Amino acid sequence: FGMLLAMLAVHVAAEGACCMPNTDCFDVPSASFCRHTYLDGNGCEVGLCIYEVTPYVDPLPILETIAPLGKSEFDMPYYDVQITQFSQVLHSEFPSPTTVWGYNGHAPGPTFDVKADEPVMVTFTNALEGPDGPLRHHYFSVPNCTHGPDFWSDSPRVVAHLHGAHALAAMDGHPDYALLAGQEATYVYSNKQLPTTLWYHDHALGITRLNIYMGLAGAYVIRGEEESSLNLPSGEFDVALVMQDRSFNSDGSLAYPSEWVSSFSGNMMIVNGMVWPYMDVCRGKYLFRLVNGGNGMTFHLELDSGAEFVLVGTDGGLIAAPLTMGNSLVMAAAERMSVVIDFENFAPGTEIIMSQTGSVGNGQYSPNLLKFIVGECTGHTDPLPSTLVPFETIAESEASHTNEVLLYSYAGGSQCGDPKMWLMDGLGWDDITVFIPLNDTQIFIFANPSFVTHPMHIHLTQFQILGRQTIEAVGSDGNYTVTGPWVSPVDYEVGWKDVVNVGGYERVKVIGRFTDYVGRFPYHCHITTHEDHEMMRQFRVTMVGCNNNGTCDFGEDCFSCPGDCMSLGGEKCGNQLCETGDGENCITCPKDCPGVQGENEGNYCCGGDNNPGENPVYCGDARCLDSSKNIFCKVAPNLPACCGDEVCEGQETMANCPVDCKSDQPMYHATVG
Repeated sequence: FGMLLAMLAVHVAAEGACCMPNTDCFDVPSASFCRHTYLDGNGCEVGLCIYEVTPYVDPLPILETIAPLGKSEFDMPYYDVQITQFSQVLHSEFPSPTTVWGYNGHAPGPTFDVKADEPVMVTFTNALEGPDGPLRHHYFSVPNCTHGPDFWSDSPRVVAHLHGAHALAAMDGHPDYALLAGQEATYVYSNKQLPTTLWYHDHALGITRLNIYMGLAGAYVIRGEEESSLNLPSGEFDVALVMQDRSFNSDGSLAYPSEWVSSFSGNMMIVNGMVWPYMDVCRGKYLFRLVNGGNGMTFHLELDSGAEFVLVGTDGGLIAAPLTMGNSLVMAAAERMSVVIDFENFAPGTEIIMSQTGSVGNGQYSPNLLKFIVGECTGHTDPLPSTLVPFETIAESEASHTNEVLLYSYAGGSQCGDPKMWLMDGLGWDDITVFIPLNDTQIFIFANPSFVTHPMHIHLTQFQILGRQTIEAVGSDGNYTVTGPWVSPVDYEVGWKDVVNVGGYERVKVIGRFTDYVGRFPYHCHITTHEDHEMMRQFRVTMVGCNNNGTCDFGEDCFSCPGDCMSLGGEKCGNQLCETGDGENCITCPKDCPGVQGENEGNYCCGGDNNPGENPVYCGDARCLDSSKNIFCKVAPNLPACCGDEVCEGQETMANCPVDCKSDQPMYHATVG
């Protein structure tokens, strides 16, 4: 029948799509030609048809807790994380296991369980390999039109970002500092923040959407005395739920468009790496650490059978008192919520469904998410405390400056075939215009004169939402007028946050403190297709001191004290990146730039020719990648290195910038770039 439909589609104009149970799709002229699900007015495309498998037949995987290998030389717990490609069963009725990327053989990765204010050291290694050795190309097709792939093409770059962490810039999983196969990076996480649930995920420039979709995400739990003293559900009754959206091909493999699309959501939900699982629960309370680990979808969660969510924590920590949410809640992309669900009053055998009712577009979609089955056992039955922790409100008057950020789709900026491109203030990743003095408090106002909701994330800080107001677009160039007063945030938004949903035709004002660490940090929309192209920018936190003594001392940097602290070249020969924008090529830096200067057949020189036109194969850009000829050029310029920003990079050395390049201070030093 499928073959007949395929033949028919060649000869008859299609009016809709016919979805088969295994996601096969055929364009057909009418519903009469479709024996299964007919979608009128749709054409077949990736993610249109759902894989019809039985819901709630596979048990929920409980994420493993990663154990430290021991203590590092700096007396910190030391963890080793290998980023690999492997096969994993995502549903027992799929015809074969699904190829994924994960951390230490799991997708999502294992959960970190650490203590507040106790630093840990983690080494991440890009160990992505296939049958023929280290991966040279990404699993998915990678359009070269986005920033990142325009330099690196489809190389499988990865970099782990601990989302919500208060971390040094060099330890933040910066998108520019991605790892190629075989490379590793060691980070120190200070955990200098309130007990909470963070999550770690990939953040490689221009391919974040693809790497998270492949499985690179995991939970990170910070514990402290504040939480343990409250007698909240713990142990087996404290469960992380990493929720993600995915689409699948008929063989059970992950489905993602091969061409650039500005928005894509999966049509099936997975929880802890399993499609539509069930969980056996005891009669009592559970603390669920909810993570929206999707690629951009806002999750609308609903409980049936009279069960309720009780909110106890937001992105950055516990709230002041438990808040009953009823049977539904809304989670923006990358948000976390700690909620308690009480199963004590449900009879054994009761089945309670938690659904995800958010829309994914015109294709097929199922709200199936997770089923709880109440058992005979008795769980945590102690009452919740009436209060949790004191909540410190940041006064708006504490802010020294307000940063206005316009979220808009600009015409003429896209190189991916789209007529418009999502940007902030019409600027891109390398356009740094926000400079924040160290330990300053500042306000960000995000203005969104469009109908698309943007979940905005600011690195380094946990902020508070001050208010929202309505706006109206004026014309089609991003201008707007304010149409309503500032309105206080709703009750479930009163807490420490690192993601805020900026709704359509809305301004949102947040306030945060930028303490302890200087350097470049991203702020961006967490719809990953938006941040990849290119609704992501950087702000720089700068030192404030300057003694003009001719030496770059701690507390000074190239911005606060340019007479003492130099701004040096960002390039560094030997970092496996051919920084052609900074003058490297196969002659000036053969360590990074392969090739041979000359006229012989097949000669090439990464970074360009010293004598233009001399080589038959010109490799002045990132798209000179030919595995059959063993030609690999990966080229990019780097931003200048700023002495005093606590990051030893580029041309900085112990001789010319000892304040950054110290090997005996791991908490305040990293060699990158």
